[in-house]
Amino acid sequence: MKYPTKVRIRGVTGLGRWHWLERWTGRKDWNRGQIQQVEAGCTAPWVEQRHHYYASYCNELYLRSVQELEPLALEVAGMVEELKGMARPNLLPQGGCEEEARRLAEAQAVRAASQAARRTEILVRLAEIRCELENRAQALEHLLEKSRETLEAHTAAYWSGVLAMTDHSLPSAPVPCEHQLPGKMRYEAYHANLIALLEQGLGEGVVL
Repeated sequence: MKYPTKVRIRGVTGLGRWHWLERWTGRKDWNRGQIQQVEAGCTAPWVEQRHHYYASYCNELYLRSVQELEPLALEVAGMVEELKGMARPNLLPQGGCEEEARRLAEAQAVRAASQAARRTEILVRLAEIRCELENRAQALEHLLEKSRETLEAHTAAYWSGVLAMTDHSLPSAPVPCEHQLPGKMRYEAYHANLIALLEQGLGEGVVL
């Protein structure tokens, strides 16, 4: 999955989401009594709504990432099973004439050489997939960090408008809203299982 280079969160970024306008909204919400005192500090409907938009955006990113991993997971599972099949011993049948035994031994030698080449091919591909997973995980983490920074910048602009209307007795920032992200839990479990399968195939988890 190629992640976007620019963060676009519906309801947080885009047309009309300018910092000067958000500061004006903060001042207006203070005058309208929208700022709420809670146990951990202060918040406002504007803040809660923007955090909801942000959480939905992050959840969708995680779910899209899982969808992108599914074909790789199927590919890895198939290659691991193939490696397991290669690891099973091939016993030559007993008995028979010397000529038949020679032909069977030659056929087994050819098969062993073919399996060795295929095993090398599989291990190279598994290593490539592991590297690709690491790169994808880093790209996703980078995008999530940029998304969080974007949310914080817009929230800070709004809250500066609130603070401008007070004697600065309020906290310097509103209470952050915490949201459950089912997509994150699914992604982390899926990613961990895929890494474990890769390690098994590469001989780092189970010796084949």
